[in-house]
Amino acid sequence: MKLIIDSSQFDKTILAIANNFEIIKKVSASSRFTHEEVMLKLMDKLFTNTKIAPQDIVGVIVVNGPGSFSALRIGLSVANTLAWQLNIPIVGVSNKLFKNLSELHKIGLKLLSQQQEFQIVLPNYGQPPSINIKKNNLLKERMF
Repeated sequence: MKLIIDSSQFDKTILAIANNFEIIKKVSASSRFTHEEVMLKLMDKLFTNTKIAPQDIVGVIVVNGPGSFSALRIGLSVANTLAWQLNIPIVGVSNKLFKNLSELHKIGLKLLSQQQEFQIVLPNYGQPPSINIKKNNLLKERMF
């Protein structure tokens, strides 16, 4: 089984369980500013509903950007930690390469077939993080 994680969207978190042929179960939730609260609850719901244990996962497909700094950081932290703990391969897929979950699954399977062991996936924010710029200055910069 493969675990698919997409936290690249600012306001939504998507997780899915898939085999080598199809998506078995997908769960998603609104997560605007709450990715850290939603991610593990969704994962628990996914494993409970499918009766699949984390130990049954043999690969992780995670969207590595571009996207929200915090959302990507949380999704990649969870994905990398799980893959490292289970000693399974993990691959990152840019959200520019797919239009839906099925395409993400297909691309991820191809990449996983080339990846035999754990190798950390890094984020691609698409731009420098703006976490150190005061909000007022950031708004002014974007207006002009």
